[in-house]
Amino acid sequence: MSARPYFIAGVMMMGAMALASITCVRPAQAQTKQQIDACELKNNPTNEQQIDGCTAMIQSNWYSGQSLAAAFYNRANAYSRKGEFDRSIQDYDEAIKLNPGFASAFYNRGNAFGNKGQIERAIQDFDEAIRLNPSSANAFFSRSIAKTRKGDKAGAAADMAQARRINPNIPK
Repeated sequence: MSARPYFIAGVMMMGAMALASITCVRPAQAQTKQQIDACELKNNPTNEQQIDGCTAMIQSNWYSGQSLAAAFYNRANAYSRKGEFDRSIQDYDEAIKLNPGFASAFYNRGNAFGNKGQIERAIQDFDEAIRLNPSSANAFFSRSIAKTRKGDKAGAAADMAQARRINPNIPK
């Protein structure tokens, strides 16, 4: 028996494999349990580990809706802790787009705007966080700080009083 039939079969098989790799949609790169845990702040990840884990989750295309919003939110929090407020605001925007009732995303985006000195934008986000979660002492507290920076002493005092009614342990 000659080698020719084996050679032809091998070429055909390689061609079929090449065609399959062209025509088949390959799944997005899967994320590991370690990356998921880092995104969810399990096992005390560094900011970079959390960002990498959340990025893997976002890019996997396995998540949607509130789960995807949570990955953007968690990555935004890590960017904020690093002082990368523009990047955090972009991710909070995505989280809010995916979950418009995400009060914590509005609250944290307000803090990011406040850290950038964009007080009016911060107050708008604190307003929305309070509308969505009227029992958030932190949102009233942060809005009080922003109003103080804006020069609205009466508004700041009212928000601080409400924050303390909700949570008497709010710092003075």
